Amino acid sequence: MDNIGEFIDRKYGKKEITYLHPLLEKSLSNTYGIIVYQEQVMRITQDIGGFTLAQADIARKAMGKKDKKTMHSLMSKFVDGAAKNNIDKKLATEIWELILKFAEYGFNKSHSVAYSLLAYQTAYLKAYYPAEFLAANMTAELNDQNKLVKLIDDANNLGIVVHPPNINKSSILFDAKDNEIYFGLAGIKGVGVNVLEKIIEARDVKEFDSFADFCERVDDKVINKKTLESLVCAGAFDCIEDGKRASLFESIDMAIDFSKSFSNKETENIDSLFL
Repeated sequence: MDNIGEFIDRKYGKKEITYLHPLLEKSLSNTYGIIVYQEQVMRITQDIGGFTLAQADIARKAMGKKDKKTMHSLMSKFVDGAAKNNIDKKLATEIWELILKFAEYGFNKSHSVAYSLLAYQTAYLKAYYPAEFLAANMTAELNDQNKLVKLIDDANNLGIVVHPPNINKSSILFDAKDNEIYFGLAGIKGVGVNVLEKIIEARDVKEFDSFADFCERVDDKVINKKTLESLVCAGAFDCIEDGKRASLFESIDMAIDFSKSFSNKETENIDSLFL
C-alpha cells in the first residue's frame, strides 16, 4: 500500500524504474520494479534465495496468513541461498525486508484482477449514478447506523439530498429518484421488515392522512409499542403530524389500545385523541 504512489510515478515515467538486483527484473518488470503479487514473491525467493517451488509456496502461505514467525524463520534460508548467487548478506536482507513489507498487504494475481474489475465497476457507478450507488450502499449497510451516517455524509458532500423517513413516501429499502435519496424505513432501528410490509400494504390502498388513520388501518397484530416509538422518534410521521413528535410519543400506549379496539369494532373514531 505504501508503494502505490511510487508505482504510479514509475508507470507514468515520473520516476526511473530501478531494481535492487538485476535478477529481480525477471519477476518485477511488468509492475515497474514494485512487488505487487504473491506469485512475484515466489519467483524472487527462487531466483534470489534458491528456494524450491515447495519452499516458495510455504513463503506464500505465510504471507497470506500474516505468519510473521514463519516468514522470519525463512529469512536465514533466503540469505544463505542468495550467497550462492553471489549476493551479499546486506543486499539479500534488504530484498527480504521488501518482501516482508509486501506481506503486510499482498494477494495473488487472480484476486487482484477480480478486485480491479469490481473497483472499476463501482467507480463507474459512483461517478455516473451517485444517488443510486449510495442508496444501494445504504441498503447494504442498513443495520449499521455508523456506516449509514457516513454514507449520508457522502451524499451531502456530493450535493445529493437524503430525505428523512416518511411514512407515506419511503420504501422498505433506500430508494434513489431524480438524484435524490429517500430513507428506507428498514434503516430505522427497531422496525422489522415484516412490519413494514404490512404498513406498505395498507399505504398502497391510500396514503395515511393522520397518525390515527395509520393506527386504524395497519394490522394491530404487527404493530407494537417499540415499532411506533421507533417510527415516531425517527420522524416518519412528520409528513402528516408535523411538530407533534412529543405528543405522538406520549400517545403511543393509547394508540395501541385504539388499534386493538378498532379491530374489535369497539370504537368508531378517536382522531381527537391524537390532536
